[in-house]
Amino acid sequence: FEAKDVLRRTPTSAQGVAKVISGKEFKGIGPKAAQKLVDELGSDLISILNRGDPGELISDILGNKKARALVK
Repeated sequence: FEAKDVLRRTPTSAQGVAKVISGKEFKGIGPKAAQKLVDELGSDLISILNRGDPGELISDILGNKKARALVK
């Protein structure tokens, strides 16, 4: 089997984002931390992460170190 194209899908729901950020790419962000963000921020999580600044909201929820890991 040889793949010719790869299709990447961007998550459009807070739960989808939680699944992505709890993966290998974001050290220190596991399923529990990701779910905590979803529980606290809901659908606002996507726009907050897209801004590229963890800000106080995410830092207050996860702490500075984990918040910075999300927006490297």
